[in-house]
Amino acid sequence: MFPYFCFMKYIIFLITFIFLVSCTDEPTTKITQLTKKKENVMLIFGKRSYKKDTLYSSNGISYSISLLPNISYIDQYPYERQPIKPNNITKNDTIIVPTNSQIVLEHMYHYFYTSSYLLKAGDTIQFEYQDDAPYATMLNNKKLTNELNFEVSYNMANNIYISDSEFYDEHKRHRTNQEHKAYLKILKDNRIKQLTSLDSIHNKIDFNTDYYNLLKNKLKYTISLMDFSGIKHEEIELRNDTLLATPIYKYFLPNYVWQRFEIPFIKRRNIPMYDPLIRFDSVQKSDLFSEKIQNYLLYSSLEEIAKYYPLDDFKTYHKKFTETVKDTTLLNIINNRYLTDFISFKGKTDEVYLINSKKEKTTLKEAIEQHKGKVVYVDFWASWCAPCRVAMKPAKELQLAYENKDFVYIYISIDQDFSKWQVASKEENLEFYRYNYVAVNYPRAEFYRQLELKTIPRYIMYDKEGNMIDKDAPSTKETEIEELINTYLKK
Repeated sequence: MFPYFCFMKYIIFLITFIFLVSCTDEPTTKITQLTKKKENVMLIFGKRSYKKDTLYSSNGISYSISLLPNISYIDQYPYERQPIKPNNITKNDTIIVPTNSQIVLEHMYHYFYTSSYLLKAGDTIQFEYQDDAPYATMLNNKKLTNELNFEVSYNMANNIYISDSEFYDEHKRHRTNQEHKAYLKILKDNRIKQLTSLDSIHNKIDFNTDYYNLLKNKLKYTISLMDFSGIKHEEIELRNDTLLATPIYKYFLPNYVWQRFEIPFIKRRNIPMYDPLIRFDSVQKSDLFSEKIQNYLLYSSLEEIAKYYPLDDFKTYHKKFTETVKDTTLLNIINNRYLTDFISFKGKTDEVYLINSKKEKTTLKEAIEQHKGKVVYVDFWASWCAPCRVAMKPAKELQLAYENKDFVYIYISIDQDFSKWQVASKEENLEFYRYNYVAVNYPRAEFYRQLELKTIPRYIMYDKEGNMIDKDAPSTKETEIEELINTYLKK
């Protein structure tokens, strides 16, 4: 196990990350023109400034949840988070969530807090912001006001969070081990107080039972996360599959496994984590969990192995996963996300293997040969690369400028997660673009080593004969790029 001081900092970081997870005008005409359908949940967002959702440091650096997917929902099994991005900084906005079941919506605010909402098909919920805190009304059931606003009302009355950066600004030093421990106790005591308040309100008024159970479980497992030493194992539900729909429970589960099985703390690619290989094996051998909860833990372990371990390790544990897990939903997610149908190509070094949105395979060499007689510009990017995404706008402008000329623009994503590439492609209006590919065997191909492709965005260019003329071409934002294209178009 790793030192207590590091553990305390890690837990506080984790809890902070989890909680990250004025009256508005009348709804806009966009809202009133929408027709409610039973298979929809309607979300109405009033104007929000994000001033209270941003932390400021004395060195001028700020941290804002406006840059994160700060609103999300969880639908049906396997309960994956779906981000929601309302455009409500200067105006009201409405988002329709298609569903035939119940969803759990999570709304972050004031940087540290997240309120949860149970919504079912046919519901319409409206958020009005007072000092950037969301106060909700269920327009089709206004009796739920107490339930909807229990968390935000409590949090605004008991605002006790002090971030590490705020502490440093005030004291000009970091928290000591003892101060971390004391701060964590304050956070835990505050959640215990909130749980007591919830029980009291539930006993006094007609508080909706489903909301009570949601909020009680959320607090129970948040408190357990804060203090594993105080956990009573007999009180932890490891065979109640319905809890998987509770986001905090899904955070709690792997933490519980790490502590229960004493999983060693390691670093992979300079990222600290509990060893997912040992975690996978420990869960696979255990009889503590229901089948569905065990499957989820194996699935989340395999996700980490796919991201941070060599291909051979992924192959080994993917085989174990398919031998143990018979849940076709999870199997299909893993197989689609990590392109297991192409796993034999992932380790190849001879060619740059690519696939498109239809999972049709080609190579970079074939793509270049296909466009003999044209200048080819290749854009290496990824869904998680912010500068790459910013460069998408001038990229489209460049394509428009040369759309009737012998010029081809090829996108190659180095995403390891095919589903994230699909989402990003849709967001960037590339999902139907003919020359939009995912790199199957990045970074193993010898081409990438010769190119020294370690940072993105990165651009390369080929002439009309298919020869690489620039392995570090100007970006789409630089004026030199048009001069270079024009030069080779004339040849």
